Parts: sequence; structure tokens; C-alpha cells
Amino acid sequence: ADDKDLHLYNLLLGNPGRVLVFVNHITHVRRLTDLLLLLHIRAKPIHSGMQQRARLKSLDRFKADENSVLVATDVAARGLDIPMVQ
Repeated sequence: ADDKDLHLYNLLLGNPGRVLVFVNHITHVRRLTDLLLLLHIRAKPIHSGMQQRARLKSLDRFKADENSVLVATDVAARGLDIPMVQ
């Protein structure tokens, strides 16, 4: 995972803007979101284990920030309509 984390970090640094990152498990959402925040990248989590209110809050914060990352499981991301995502 360390190589993938480093590669993702380099991609995010070189491509600012709204980015959606999909991971396989809720634990990966939590781990990657925490890691990106430590690296001063504005990351927001969204996964099916979150309450609907918390998911909507993360989504709203992501949409409001032109330079942020939404880390999501594929289940949580179904039906999302997010303009200007890379």
C-alpha cells in the first residue's frame, strides 16, 4: 500500500482540483483520508458505514472546495452527481 499511497500523493500534487478516489473497503477510506489529511491534502470520506447526514456533509464540503479529494467506497458513490471532478 505504501507505493500506491506515494503514487496517489504525487498524482494529487501534480493535478490540483476536485478528485474522486475509489477504494475497496471502509477501513481503506478511513486510513487514506487520515493519511491525506496528515499530508495537508483536504480529503473527505464517504462510505456506507457513515450516517446519511455525515455522508451529505462530506459531499457538500467536497463540492464547495475546488481543490479537495473525496475518498469513497464504490457502494457509497453510487448515484453521486459531482461536477468538475477529475
